[in-house]
Amino acid sequence: PDSQVGMYLALGFTNVLPKRTPPVLTKTRGVIMGENAKLPYMGMEAFVSSNGRAAVVRSLVYQTAPEYHDVLCNCTKVSLQDVLQSLDQHILERSEVKPLLQWWNQYSSRVSSSLSEGEELKRVIQFYETEQKETKEGQQQQQRSIISFSNFIYYTTSKSLISLPLPDTVLPQELHPHARWLERWFLELPLDVWASFMAQHPCMTLALPNDDKLRCQTLQLLHREWQSKYGADKLQFGRSLCSYLQNTPCIPYDDKDNAKAADKPGTLYVPSAELSAFASSGANFRKVSPKLTNDYGITEP
Repeated sequence: PDSQVGMYLALGFTNVLPKRTPPVLTKTRGVIMGENAKLPYMGMEAFVSSNGRAAVVRSLVYQTAPEYHDVLCNCTKVSLQDVLQSLDQHILERSEVKPLLQWWNQYSSRVSSSLSEGEELKRVIQFYETEQKETKEGQQQQQRSIISFSNFIYYTTSKSLISLPLPDTVLPQELHPHARWLERWFLELPLDVWASFMAQHPCMTLALPNDDKLRCQTLQLLHREWQSKYGADKLQFGRSLCSYLQNTPCIPYDDKDNAKAADKPGTLYVPSAELSAFASSGANFRKVSPKLTNDYGITEP
């Protein structure tokens, strides 16, 4: 009911067990001695797993009798090191990652945490790629791939890129809450890195008809980026694109038998090329499909 009642109760335990701290009720281990328990602190208790070393007092119990736990039980508060240790020994479900990152964003904005603590947190976060599926009795649980947060190098908030394939080194969109810590842990995905990745993507290298739209969307984005640059930057980006795509069958061309055919850039002519003089030669000269201009706004240089 009040702080005095809690104090007298604790004194009663102290008289019975003079060499031990009074008992407390923890979230994961039930009733244990106070000297072996930790107190909730700034939301950290939510990320200390049940198999970790730190047994945390239930928040409601602590709020009801803070003097009992602080003074007589002499419990220490759960620390960031407890969280790091717990995460280092525990693999998260994918759905648990975002709440952890949201907590870190709030915590790091209120506490002057060092850069090394943030890097250590990033190092210890691991999660399952897919959620656990329920299995019937007697069935073996499926093997699930584990993803380490330290494998992520980049992030992107570009709406154009989010809808297209991204390298495995890019933080998945659903895992970041657009917070300021992104710039501490990751780099903004450069377009030339993404271009290099897409040049090796099956949608660009296999020239399959079903990938026609995705190929054109990729070329559209690269063209917009090239157009947005000036001077030496534009020249350098253009050279990079040439090196990435020169041997890639990714440019659509007009073909009566296959409307979604694609080939390497060096084998095709621009739509405005005048090829009528070579019609009698029997050679098969092909032009880039005009849909790149008409549907995707990609103009001739």
